[in-house]
Amino acid sequence: MIKYINALVLLVAMFVSSCSDGATDFTTQVMDRNSISQTAGFTWFDMKVQVYKPSLSIIEDIKAANKPEYSFYFFAAPSCSCDSLQDLFPNAVKVLDEVGINYANVKFIAMKNENADNPFKDNFLVNQLPEVFLVINGLPEYSIADTIRTRNYKSSVESVILEALINANK
Repeated sequence: MIKYINALVLLVAMFVSSCSDGATDFTTQVMDRNSISQTAGFTWFDMKVQVYKPSLSIIEDIKAANKPEYSFYFFAAPSCSCDSLQDLFPNAVKVLDEVGINYANVKFIAMKNENADNPFKDNFLVNQLPEVFLVINGLPEYSIADTIRTRNYKSSVESVILEALINANK
């Protein structure tokens, strides 16, 4: 019995340490797509991206609805937080990867929490992390994360991105 308790304690310790990778003294950073997983607190990111499998039919619809003047801004916390919404960040990136988006106009802002100072605070209200915005001409048009939260996490990230693009095209 002691052997099982020790094994359980070890598993719990490994789980907790996997979600805390040294981000306690984190300051806000603007990252590019290639540097996310090398940034303190985001070592989990690539694994989450690889695991997500978006709907390929919706990916094709996103390709058709996207326009060059559209961009996406991601605001995320530097830890996996082990909750379902944190998956929104890598899942949305996986969707954009599959779409073949040009990342030159996409911004990734790593913040310790939603109250942290950031260079886009004058145009973006971040109520909760992670946050993903569809941006048109530098201004937020649609909050993908807020929409998913409002729907109690029952919509896929790719369907909400498509919805945002369709609404922006009207």
